[in-house]
Amino acid sequence: MTPPFVDAKMPEVCARVAFRLVQKAYKNEPRRDMSGAEYIILTLAICDPLRGSLVHSALLAALFAQRKGIALRSWRDFAITASRCGKGFRHCWYAEYKATRRDPRVTNRGVTTSKVATDHPSAYSRNIDTREDT
Repeated sequence: MTPPFVDAKMPEVCARVAFRLVQKAYKNEPRRDMSGAEYIILTLAICDPLRGSLVHSALLAALFAQRKGIALRSWRDFAITASRCGKGFRHCWYAEYKATRRDPRVTNRGVTTSKVATDHPSAYSRNIDTREDT
């Protein structure tokens, strides 16, 4: 028998742990007047020693998704799927944000350029064949 999470990547494990922590907070204080986002905030307050960890980041990502109207279970399921596809934790947890973000063009010196500048033919090194056809 294989132990659970042996082949799971870090974003998947953190998303699962964050989901379970929120479920545990809900089971410990089942109040109908609290929203899903408020339960995530409660979990963040309870888990203050985790501040700065990846589980804490996963909880913040879940809060971001919840405020965008994405259900916590849907967020977790997408994070698991994206993690199994080999995506990094930022893409797994903040997929909607990453999808709507504009793509900055960064040179090897760290200078951001516009897409128009990088699409211009002179922006690429030219491989000009100087041989003449005979």
